[in-house]
Amino acid sequence: MLNAIIHGKAGRIELNSNDESISWRQLYREREDLLTAAFFSRFSYLSELTQHKLFKLWLGSGDFTEFESIEYWPSYYLDDDSAYEHKQKRVEPDLLLQFKELDVLVEIKPPGQEQYHEQWQREIIGYFEQDQASKPLYFLAIGGVGKLISSFDCSTIQTQFPDFKNIKGIEWQTIGYQLRNMVKQTSVPLQDKRILRDMLQALELYGVRVRKLGWKSLQEFNEHYSVTLSALDIWPLETAK
Repeated sequence: MLNAIIHGKAGRIELNSNDESISWRQLYREREDLLTAAFFSRFSYLSELTQHKLFKLWLGSGDFTEFESIEYWPSYYLDDDSAYEHKQKRVEPDLLLQFKELDVLVEIKPPGQEQYHEQWQREIIGYFEQDQASKPLYFLAIGGVGKLISSFDCSTIQTQFPDFKNIKGIEWQTIGYQLRNMVKQTSVPLQDKRILRDMLQALELYGVRVRKLGWKSLQEFNEHYSVTLSALDIWPLETAK
């Protein structure tokens, strides 16, 4: 489906009886859940070593070599939500990635939206208040992070839940740079490189520029296209190696 959208073969979706419609490409860019599913469903097929390398880049510590499962939009019930502005009793992180030795909660924001502390806190608490057994937990915020990580109060949560290990944040563009660098590495298996390229396409379709555009890449682009302002619109997609 992703390739059909990229190449304009997915058609359009009718919105109502007034013949209004929207392209799949536009819908994809407007729905962050589609980005979440397209990007991380491919993560599941990477080798354990490449999965481990990616999460070491994103979280810094932890053993991510034995990936077990991924749960999309898990729902957790909060026992006491009175301390928070939002009174909903349930929270729904975007992802729960389960490894043999630890779990990772992921909260995703698309370009142009911001993360916020209260949502992180409620999701972490919701995880530890669930009925099933918990593991050491890491939290990863992707997109719209800014300087929020440095001002987040980890110590209070760790006092209440000692198995909460750490929180990290990263922007989508940085992830794109990291994936492109991995694709260039000779030590990365060929199958993983194909999957990483698919993940990069998911980001590019969402409008995330995943390569640093310099004079060298402009020269390469000019070998195939006449450089005009309209031609530069496709530069981020057509110069991928």
